[in-house]
Amino acid sequence: MREKRWLTAVLVILSLGFTGCADQTAGRNAETIAQLAAKKLMDTREDVRTEAEYAEGHIRGAVSFPLRRIADRASVAKVLPDRGQWLLLYCRSGRRARIAAGKLAELGYTKVRSFGGITTWPYGLVRD
Repeated sequence: MREKRWLTAVLVILSLGFTGCADQTAGRNAETIAQLAAKKLMDTREDVRTEAEYAEGHIRGAVSFPLRRIADRASVAKVLPDRGQWLLLYCRSGRRARIAAGKLAELGYTKVRSFGGITTWPYGLVRD
């Protein structure tokens, strides 16, 4: 009898331990992407900071496209005509990039991701 109780207690503890290891990423925002994945995926990098911030240093190959210019479909389509292309957005901290990603998604762009801020970008910056 004592062995059955002990075995039951062990099984309960093990089952609780395994459920604690369940995937913790299920609730993450689908509009974000890890920086390493972004670096590998980059088709179009859009820097949504101001022109002055862009001039101070930006990710190689990035295009300056300040958040304030994302107003309507017509103005965005002049710069980004393909609404199915990958658009990877960043700013200084990630806040403006998330806002821009939301606005572009509302305008029909389907592959838009924010990968955060330039302050944590570990791959170096360039100046034009």
